[in-house]
Amino acid sequence: MGLTDRLKDVTKKAEEKAAAHGDQIRQAAQKAGETADRHTGGKYTEHIQKAGAKVDSMVGGLQASSGGPDEESAAAPEPGAAPEPGATPEPAAAPEPGADA
Repeated sequence: MGLTDRLKDVTKKAEEKAAAHGDQIRQAAQKAGETADRHTGGKYTEHIQKAGAKVDSMVGGLQASSGGPDEESAAAPEPGAAPEPGATPEPAAAPEPGADA
C-alpha cells in the first residue's frame, strides 16, 4: 500500500467521522464564532457568520455523501440570506489556513 492509498484511506475515515459527529462540529463552530464575535466587539460579525455557514455546508455535504443525518443543514439558511428577526447568529469557525481575511 503506497502513500497515496494510505492518505485516501485516512481522508475517507476523517470524512466519515466528521459526518457522524456533525452536530458536535456545528456546536463547536457556533461557540467559537460567538467567542470570536464577543472578543472583536462585533467588528467581524459578517465574516464570522460566513465561516459558520461554510461549516454547515461542509458538514451537510459530508453527511449527505455518507448517507448520515442531514437535518440541521437542511434547516440552515443559504449563505448571504437575511437572518430572521430575533434569530441567533450563524455558527462560525476559524478561517481556513492561507485564506485572506
